[in-house]
Amino acid sequence: MRLCLVFWLYLIVNISIIESQYIRLSTVNCSELSPIGTSIIQLLDILPLSNWEFTFLTQTLIESYFLLDNLKGTIIIKNFLDRENLCRLNLCSCLNQCLIKLDIHAISDKYTYILSLPILIYDENDNYCYFLNDIYYLNISENIQLNTHIILPIAYDPDLIPNNIQYYYLLENNYTEFYFNNQLPPSIIIIKQLDRELNDKYYFNYCAYEEQHSCCMKIILTIIDINDNSAIFQYDQQLPLIINISEFTSINTELIQMKAFDLDDGLNGQIIYTFSKWTLNDKTINEIFNLNSQNGSIILLKQLDYEQRNNYELQIQAIDLGLNAIPTYATVIIQVLF
Repeated sequence: MRLCLVFWLYLIVNISIIESQYIRLSTVNCSELSPIGTSIIQLLDILPLSNWEFTFLTQTLIESYFLLDNLKGTIIIKNFLDRENLCRLNLCSCLNQCLIKLDIHAISDKYTYILSLPILIYDENDNYCYFLNDIYYLNISENIQLNTHIILPIAYDPDLIPNNIQYYYLLENNYTEFYFNNQLPPSIIIIKQLDRELNDKYYFNYCAYEEQHSCCMKIILTIIDINDNSAIFQYDQQLPLIINISEFTSINTELIQMKAFDLDDGLNGQIIYTFSKWTLNDKTINEIFNLNSQNGSIILLKQLDYEQRNNYELQIQAIDLGLNAIPTYATVIIQVLF
């Protein structure tokens, strides 16, 4: 434990010839971890006469941290000089040096002085850094521009430099899509185009380092889907599907179920099925066949008649529900057998 260091400096060469009643003493340097009962000054040692009586000039919150021997002029620490607590109480600066002042009334038979004693409470590394949350969630679009900086949260440490946070780092970063920038403010930089369909979540262990200690939090980065994929049928879309059915096929029979998939998420990946505009222009098709928009099933609605018509060409459209969706088409040829 470092003890309080006292350097006595007078405003004039010899205190015995001072005519002014106000004397500014030299600054006393004290660690915020100084033990209770530590003596910081002996006023009798610096005054010319021995018959003195000492009292605090005021009784404020500052004076409650110290005890003053009225006869010997010894000032000792009464309560812990926690710099951060003094800062919270607005008794000293939070950003710069914590400097407080005691004013002591010194009276003797011949002299009356007001002694001003500055006390510099220097910071110790007695606080650990911390983040406000254990987990930080980030959502970004998969079409985010390259070189975009994603600003990360900062950690907190009430201590002053050099006892507070010195730098930030990732425990490990195996992702080629990102570069970690440890300059303030810390950030993750996008250096490679993202693709939600390849990876929709990234996990980082993000830490702050202060002398002798580190604090960490988990960052979960979720990639938000854009509608960058169209629906794809599960068979060769370049060739028509040919179905042969009897003209005696029962009404409400499912003839085929068209199946498509979309790699996108949410509405961007939710598919509906419809007849194309070209197919809808053929009123006969709409009277005989029904296409379920949700599952792609084609159902027979009306009895077939080979003599009236033995061939139907249906163009099926699959499209997702996202913005700017691009439809995909497949052709089904239904041949009616006698």
